[in-house]
This record gives sequence, structure tokens and C-alpha cells, in this order.
Amino acid sequence: PVALKISPYASERDILDFVRKAFTKTIKPIQQKYKNDKTKIGRVKAKNEIKFRRNQLIWSLRDKPRHEIMKIVHEKTGEVLDVGHIGKIISLENQRRKQV
Repeated sequence: PVALKISPYASERDILDFVRKAFTKTIKPIQQKYKNDKTKIGRVKAKNEIKFRRNQLIWSLRDKPRHEIMKIVHEKTGEVLDVGHIGKIISLENQRRKQV
């Protein structure tokens, strides 16, 4: 954590000039001291393991008729999906697994 105390009389140019001059000598070493390599910046979305397994099952059965896939998914996972949803999952998995 780095804090800058800024005078109410400082202009934008004064602040930017100070930061440019002080960054490499003062600010960056402090940042490096507190930096944690395990911290991820940005949005990190956790994957839902149950949906992942369900989609894996649907993908492995993609050559079968959709109605048959629907019955198998209901038997194994207890989840009731309609034919359109199964088709969408297969389509999205196909896009995700497409080899270039």
C-alpha cells in the first residue's frame, strides 16, 4: 500500500510530474516489498464442478439422439434438461474444444 499526500494547491501537472520522477526510486520498491505473486488481478471466475461434469457427460454422448441424452443425463445427474438446452451445451462445447 502506497499513499500520496497531495497538497490542495497542487495541480494535475505537479502530481504527474512528481509521480514520474519518484516512481522508480521511491514508489516501485515499496510496491515490490508488499507484492504477492499469488494475487490475481481482474475477474477470476470459479468453475462449477457439477456443471463441468454434466457438460463432459453430454459431450461424450454427443453422437446419440438428443432425447436419449436427455434421459441419460436425468438418470445420472438427476437434472432435467430439455433438448434445446442439450443442443446448446453441445454447440458451446464444440466451440470451446475446436482445434485450430
